[in-house]
Amino acid sequence: MKAKYQQYYDALKGANLSGGVSKISAAVNSAKTGISSMQSTLSSSSWQELGAMTVNSVTIPSLIQDLDLLNSNVTGALTEVATKCTELVSQLTELEALEKKLESLGSKWTYTEGGTKTQSEVNSHNNQITETEKEITDKESAIDGMIDAINGITLATASSTTTTTGTETTGTDPLQTDTNVDTSSTSSEAIAAKKKEFLGSVDDPNNYDAVHPRFSAIRKEMTLFDNTTGEILTDRSTITMKPGETRVITVKLPTNTGMINEIHRTSADGSGAFRSGKIVKATSDVDPDPNNQLKVNYKGKDGLPSDHSVLHTNYYEWIITAQPDGKGKVQCSQTCEYTTSASKAAHLKAMINLFVDVQG
Repeated sequence: MKAKYQQYYDALKGANLSGGVSKISAAVNSAKTGISSMQSTLSSSSWQELGAMTVNSVTIPSLIQDLDLLNSNVTGALTEVATKCTELVSQLTELEALEKKLESLGSKWTYTEGGTKTQSEVNSHNNQITETEKEITDKESAIDGMIDAINGITLATASSTTTTTGTETTGTDPLQTDTNVDTSSTSSEAIAAKKKEFLGSVDDPNNYDAVHPRFSAIRKEMTLFDNTTGEILTDRSTITMKPGETRVITVKLPTNTGMINEIHRTSADGSGAFRSGKIVKATSDVDPDPNNQLKVNYKGKDGLPSDHSVLHTNYYEWIITAQPDGKGKVQCSQTCEYTTSASKAAHLKAMINLFVDVQG
């Protein structure tokens, strides 16, 4: 197992992360109970000093609001981390088993006329090695996606300040800093900044990993960014939508197949209820101008635009709309064909699946 995977495995195997989250939640609730008790005491007291009135009517409610946010947001994020870490350990365990299997198979055989192994036995053995190597590559890709998903979990921050000068009391919104700037991780500015960091630049070599030695044969997976929540999504992730809602999901191309030259085909497709359009409908857009939607298919009716500059990009938008009367969970997929510095003019094909749960 590669060093980075071994580090995660050694650190997380057998760890009880959920227990730690429960302790934090219990501590927050205990603090809230104590503060509420203090507020009740002050309210029933005959002491009417201005300082006590400020503490009772401003400071304590602000603290309680912050604790509520802490409990719902921070512990929620920690619970998500704990769940995904458990999934990560499971994936790492499977990777370890695959690597042991590959080790037990040894090296590939060469068929020799009149030797101890038949041609069929040699082919079967070598095919097992090839298939196991592919399974290991796919498993590592899935693990990398899960690690990215864990690192992409965010939470809102809250802070409040209260000052007293004589009979004057000033305070800030508990969901803002003392400069009155919204620092919520779900604010449009924060999401835009996170998206920019997620995408990087198509022409920046630092935005790419080393080219996989078998890049043309491996399964090429893309990564998603939810522009509504700021969440980074990987293959087979789930989003929840309401009937009639439209969600824009940014699709980022693989980073281990060479620097992106051009996108030549995007295809929003799926199966079951998605295909028939009963639950959701979807389309793709490669043009960064939100007022100009552009689908491309170099071998279909959409063709390619005369201005190829819009095709030189490492991402495009997947626009999903839940039908007004749609309800249920359905699997959707997105497929892209593109060229890179490594593939030259040859097209590479990548895809990703997404579950959409429409709840009325």
